[in-house]
Amino acid sequence: MKIAKKLLKLFPSMENWGKIEMGEKPVSLSWFLTEEGNEFLILAEKRRELDLDTRKTYLLSEEKIGEDSDTKQNAPKSTMDFLSSNL
Repeated sequence: MKIAKKLLKLFPSMENWGKIEMGEKPVSLSWFLTEEGNEFLILAEKRRELDLDTRKTYLLSEEKIGEDSDTKQNAPKSTMDFLSSNL
């Protein structure tokens, strides 16, 4: 109980404790007091706070912006036409 109380003082967010996902469960709560366990808890809290669902919205309009560019009507149709026009 003493270790659990100490961990709750260090990391009071009960929401974070309920959402921790670990591949292997630690043998004891004292693992979370080690340097590796402390880093794990800090990263778990940062992952919980991270919001990857920030979608940008863009307003699309029917109006045209800018002018049309002129394209050449006599564009080369084959590699040979291209090479002969650049000589």
